[in-house]
Amino acid sequence: MLFRSDESDAEKTGPLLAMGDVLADGAAILAPPASTQRLAPWVESTARLFEQVRTYLDIARTTRMQQGRRTIGNLVGNLRRCATAESVAHWKGKWAGRPALVVSAGPSLVRNRNQLRDARKRMLVVAVGTALKQLLAIGVQPDVVCQIDHSDLCRRHFDGVKEVGRTLLLADPTASPAVLDLWPGRLAMTYDPFAAHLLDQDGDLHLAADRKSTRLNSSHTVISYAVFC
Repeated sequence: MLFRSDESDAEKTGPLLAMGDVLADGAAILAPPASTQRLAPWVESTARLFEQVRTYLDIARTTRMQQGRRTIGNLVGNLRRCATAESVAHWKGKWAGRPALVVSAGPSLVRNRNQLRDARKRMLVVAVGTALKQLLAIGVQPDVVCQIDHSDLCRRHFDGVKEVGRTLLLADPTASPAVLDLWPGRLAMTYDPFAAHLLDQDGDLHLAADRKSTRLNSSHTVISYAVFC
């Protein structure tokens, strides 16, 4: 893989993630001595990005190995949702240039409630599932809520939520079906190639072709999922 010095970190991250298995098994950066001297800051920043992506991919693979049985069971339980939920393909470019705020749960959420209410008027608010009830309690309705957790224990973050307006729940196909059952509003599912394969075998339901563009390479941590959203 070759990197150009005029590429941004975002442009380099995509190809690195696409080579996930190779990087997780072990890889190294080779920089010609002349380039190392002439472009020292760029070489250093690229090496840091490379290591960050490699660490992320290693964690992601470990998660898949440890949670494999549960994630496959959840995916099978969500197959009909994968085929019938709202497609997010039409979002591409829709929010370009609009500032966005990613909100996670924590003590600072309530402490900064006034700033959050003000930000809601001018920014796209993307929240993780654990922050949903806290946001609604302070009068902030997120545009998107992201949910990827495999465990049924996350029901507590959605139980009792009755009115969500136009808020969209963006879920990974491996998220707990028991949690998604509680969602009273709009639901969208990202693309999963294994889910697509199972649906093709079923013969009754299929994924629309445009859904292949909705796969996110960040579904092992909800914060990165929200950021990639």
